[in-house]
Parts: sequence; structure tokens; C-alpha cells
Amino acid sequence: MKLKVSQIVGRDSPFGGQPERMIEFTLSEIPFRPVPTSEVGRISFEIGREMTSAMGLPFHMVGSQKVPKVVLILSDTEYQDLGMQFEVNGIYELAFSGEGNMKFTKVDSKVPT
Repeated sequence: MKLKVSQIVGRDSPFGGQPERMIEFTLSEIPFRPVPTSEVGRISFEIGREMTSAMGLPFHMVGSQKVPKVVLILSDTEYQDLGMQFEVNGIYELAFSGEGNMKFTKVDSKVPT
């Protein structure tokens, strides 16, 4: 899965005051929801929009997708053990091994925001 670093925050741990880093990732590619192209599909789409409007809900809010997030909170030692210096807006591939380990691989240096 490809993840984009959206935020890196350094802070002291609430448990003992040791320094730690909070890294927030979001999916770099949000799945696209296709718009119907056939006549029957467009009619169904319009009926759904009219019913939503009749209920008083803005159409753009119905079925809107939230961007999934992954948040890592790591001590400085754990961060260094990853062997990766994360950059905000950098894209990283996340893979899980059979032993439950995570491996990050840098895919691209920057993504337009």
C-alpha cells in the first residue's frame, strides 16, 4: 500500500517524558468512484440524487469518502531502527512481513499538494 506522509510531530511521551515522534500517513491514491455512462445508469444516478435532495441532504455529502489514516507513534530508538528518514509529502510503500514486521520503501521524493 502506498502512503503519503502528511504530518510529523516530535513530542514528549505522556508515559515517562521520553522523546517520541508521531508520523501521520494517508493513502496516496484515493479510489476513484466512476460515474455511470449508460442511459440506465445515468437515470438511476439522477433518481438517487433527486431522492437525496428531497430528504434535504446535500448530494455531495452522501457517500463521501474519508481518507484513511495510519498513525505511528515511535520512540527515537524505534524511529532510527526503521532506517528511514521520513519527509512530509513523501510517498512510501508499506509492506508487512510474515513475522509482523513493517518495511517502508521510498517511492517518490515529493507529491504535488
